[in-house]
Amino acid sequence: CLSRGLGDVYKRQLLQLVGNKKEPLSPVSESAVLRLLAALDEPRAEAILWERIVPPHPLEVRAAALQALGKWVTAPGKEQLKRLFACAADRDFRLAAPALVLLKNLPVGERAVSEWLTLLQAADVAVRKLAMEKVGDRDTAEVADALLQQLDHPDRSLRDGALARLTQLKYGQNALTAALLDAESADKTWMLARAQAPFAHKYPPEWREKVFAQTCEYLEANDRRADALLFLLRETDAAELRDRLEQRAIHWRKKKVYETALLYLRLLIRDPACGLSLIHISEPTRQAEI
Repeated sequence: CLSRGLGDVYKRQLLQLVGNKKEPLSPVSESAVLRLLAALDEPRAEAILWERIVPPHPLEVRAAALQALGKWVTAPGKEQLKRLFACAADRDFRLAAPALVLLKNLPVGERAVSEWLTLLQAADVAVRKLAMEKVGDRDTAEVADALLQQLDHPDRSLRDGALARLTQLKYGQNALTAALLDAESADKTWMLARAQAPFAHKYPPEWREKVFAQTCEYLEANDRRADALLFLLRETDAAELRDRLEQRAIHWRKKKVYETALLYLRLLIRDPACGLSLIHISEPTRQAEI
């Protein structure tokens, strides 16, 4: 009983130390006191710890408070979750790492999805990967847009993980297609085309129709972005692309727009993937020209 009483006195003294606003402790001392309160399993320390994980408290104090919170973070409230997400998104890894550990074991509620999506913009790759693991399989437009932004990240494993999820989601496929067709430069179009090449054969036929229509528009406007789209369509279904190009050439020949028809015929001739059917497609065309 005596030792228990001394322990209570010691805890009260520690609580008074961290709560003394007239004579505040130095960051180093305050961090040590917070760790002691956590080690002593003092329930009254929980509120103090939650308060100290956000500014204007010094970085050392915030990090110590986050590390000490572990045993109490089981069902955090809305405001507490916001504080954890803010710490996880911090550029300083001393804050992001302990916040990441705390968030990793928490379930993802519907109301917290938007907060998880903000972590896909975090400075630390590990934070982004956890967010992708938690909400990356949700088939929504918001998730697809957030995953699409990861394709520009320098970390390859993050890019590959985001791409793998995008190709499996309906909204993800739509987002990738929209980005591909709206890319402002040939380099960006090539990046998105190469990224989708291993997966595009799983897309529905409607996808190929949409991409082919844009390819024709670029090709007839002498736009270099057409090359990337042709590459992607060839990787997806070379035979179908060959037939579509032939039909397009015939379409313009019938309209007597021979210059445009020759664009497609030249493309068929120089494309190795179309070599097997050159005799087949050229004979009716020669007869028509004669």
